[in-house]
Amino acid sequence: CLPVLLRQIANAHNHHLLFHASSVVGEAGGAILMPGQSGSGKSTLGIALGYRGWRFLGDEFALYDLAGSGFVPLARPASLKNQSIASLKQDVPSDRFSRIFHDTPKGTMAYLRPPTASLEAMDGAAPLSAVVFPRFVADQEPGIRRYRKAEALVELTNACVNFERLSEAAFDVLADWAERIPVFKITYPSIEKACEMICAIEAGLHESEDAS
Repeated sequence: CLPVLLRQIANAHNHHLLFHASSVVGEAGGAILMPGQSGSGKSTLGIALGYRGWRFLGDEFALYDLAGSGFVPLARPASLKNQSIASLKQDVPSDRFSRIFHDTPKGTMAYLRPPTASLEAMDGAAPLSAVVFPRFVADQEPGIRRYRKAEALVELTNACVNFERLSEAAFDVLADWAERIPVFKITYPSIEKACEMICAIEAGLHESEDAS
């Protein structure tokens, strides 16, 4: 299962911070990290943004290079479940999808190949611009909240799979992020609304940079 696989990878990685997350890169070249538990919608959101012009770095795993180069691309096929398959089939060419797998332990599943542009940019790492913890909640009004610095550090620590193994090095990086990187939580009822919210967050980052 995924948690076991994550622990195995974490035990083998000493040069990257490992997150159970999807990640994308916006127009300005900064990465948005989207950690979340299974069912939060992070994989669907990440690949949906990829097919809306963002650079898709990866889903399920996000690797941050401790040497300082940023998030390393790992653009494997995105794992989609249940209603997320139908929602993306409306906008994505059918030849990018795998066949559909029915009656799996997680329900109906399919895999979606990343956009060609994302695959061609696999050599380019990206610095972090923002962290967004997404949560899909059907039939609920969308909501967004920015975490305070102390809250952000707790959430980032919990999202880092190999935090205990990398200890002081991991803490230094995450404490720095909590101090200077905006960290948000969003709840959303549809993938379209979630993409709008992520785009609004990125636009807000640009406005802050312009104001400074």
